Amino acid sequence: MYGFSKFYSKFYKYPLPLLLLSLWLVAVFLLSDRPAHSQHPVISTNKEKYQSTLLAKRIMPSTLTENVRKTVLENGLTVLTKEVHTAPVVTVQVWYKVGSRNEEPGVNGIAHQLEHMMFKGTKNRPIQFGRLFSALGSDSNAFTSYDQTAYYGTVERNKLKALLVLEADRMRNSQIEPEQLASEKRVVISELQGYENSPEYRLNRAVMQAVFPNHAYGLPVGGTKADVEKFEVEQVEKYYRNFYSPDNAVLVIVGDFQTANTLETIKEVFGKLPRQEAGGRGQELFLPHLHHSALNTQHGLNAPLPLTALNTQPSTLP
Repeated sequence: MYGFSKFYSKFYKYPLPLLLLSLWLVAVFLLSDRPAHSQHPVISTNKEKYQSTLLAKRIMPSTLTENVRKTVLENGLTVLTKEVHTAPVVTVQVWYKVGSRNEEPGVNGIAHQLEHMMFKGTKNRPIQFGRLFSALGSDSNAFTSYDQTAYYGTVERNKLKALLVLEADRMRNSQIEPEQLASEKRVVISELQGYENSPEYRLNRAVMQAVFPNHAYGLPVGGTKADVEKFEVEQVEKYYRNFYSPDNAVLVIVGDFQTANTLETIKEVFGKLPRQEAGGRGQELFLPHLHHSALNTQHGLNAPLPLTALNTQPSTLP
């Protein structure tokens, strides 16, 4: 602010010289890009830049999936690890293979509702998990989409195990209490009412309903106010027990860690969690009356938020 005031006083005192200087600089800048002896300077320059860009894309290797190691524990948990030592931090993500595609009218939005409840505490830690994440200095959140529900957080590398312990705890021991469910139902309904103010959201919902009239993909990810109001503790608990287990999850760790030591920690923390019993889970759990279309594509991985995913953290968290 001080620098701007100083410049303004100079301009006020010497307006004409500074104006001429500014015009000269603009002229130099505009003319400096023109190549000599070119009848089409703009086209020629853009073509050269375009060719350079394409060449860079051809010779530059993709590093996103390089050095990713996949490990599957005995209980079915899939673990993806990638060391990146550019900063002393680690990101942890837990992806559950469940979303609004596992719902039907009457229980639409239960996956998103459960996402909210996963921040309310466990039997071992009956405290809002937002406070625990904050104590770790973690930037944590979650989102629900058509095919998956994901939880993610970033911490200092020396707090990696503590973050893994919290994620393992709520994978198995989350509590669904009537009072907390009633509170979070109000939060979810408020979110849905807020999304109704977005023309983009309403257009996306109308398109999905038209494309998938007889499939759960046509249901709104966040559910409807009428369905959310009717959720009971037993429904949410059943959904949690059915889909939140290691054999239905993918754990992703990226950052400044040593793979061998971290895998031992993962086996210690997550390896003791039981997998879902045989026949206990089915994609048709909430779809007995819907006719499945032949399309079987993933709809939540690359879609923009918030239209195809609700990126939310309960408002009651600090």
